[in-house]
Amino acid sequence: MLRLFVRYLEWDHTQTLERQLQDTLDAMQRGMLSFNERSPGYLTMVTHFNELMHSSAEAWADWLIALVPRSWLLYKPSLELAELLAERSDELLKMIPDREARLDTIREALDTAWRSLAGIGDEPSRWRRLAGKLKKSLKGGRK
Repeated sequence: MLRLFVRYLEWDHTQTLERQLQDTLDAMQRGMLSFNERSPGYLTMVTHFNELMHSSAEAWADWLIALVPRSWLLYKPSLELAELLAERSDELLKMIPDREARLDTIREALDTAWRSLAGIGDEPSRWRRLAGKLKKSLKGGRK
């Protein structure tokens, strides 16, 4: 019997997010259809996210995957990830004082805070700390 052990690398906050996004999206086989909604699949996740966010007029952006641990993207079901990312996006959108600013504003805050997130820890504390740093940046940043 052959046993394979796979170790997923989590986000490295000492490296730029952009490069890690590209590598992660390539690993997720962006562009390939997932025939099972319970399996990880980029297009299924994107489609379901867009359906969930339709009423807020927000649409998928690849950087949203940084809101969850990187390993989750490769083993959690697409629908579960889409629901979690939509929930987290909505939570962050509610933190923005200026209602005209949207997901792009959150991306700017994430880029600004990225390197300060080193050692952020595992879920669920990871999300609380990430959201806290983004909230601080969002509330203090834009006028």
